[in-house]
Amino acid sequence: MIKEIKEILDSNSITNESINDKNSGINFIRIPVDVSLNSKKTSLNLELMFVEGMEEATNGLSLLQFFVTIDLEISSEETTRVNLMKFISKINHTLAAGSFYLYPNENFIYFKYNMCVVKEEDSGMDLKLTRTIWLIKTQLNNYFKEFSSINQMNPD
Repeated sequence: MIKEIKEILDSNSITNESINDKNSGINFIRIPVDVSLNSKKTSLNLELMFVEGMEEATNGLSLLQFFVTIDLEISSEETTRVNLMKFISKINHTLAAGSFYLYPNENFIYFKYNMCVVKEEDSGMDLKLTRTIWLIKTQLNNYFKEFSSINQMNPD
């Protein structure tokens, strides 16, 4: 099915790269996402892959996962991390799709969204996929600057 996803992206002129991770055997698609920070563009990678084992467990329902690592070298200062977690918690309540995460011992924020797909019957996949990518890109652009700003604050 990842091949079909790539074909949809290609037919909609969405820049993407198909990747086969030889170590894990997982096939996924990488889509570059440009976000702006003070007139400077930063490129993130939106990765799409199917969650392994779901089809067997659900009799044909697949989960297409959208995943982005926001690599900002998150501060180790506890006050900064708490402020980031509070902000993430606040915005996650209002996001149209997906969630942002910052785990206590990690130094990056990530975004994740899972879409249910019925492979044989999903005739509207083209529209669902392109609109979901647009929505994720919009959310990343809306919040990237704020993540960076909070991360750079000096606790007093």
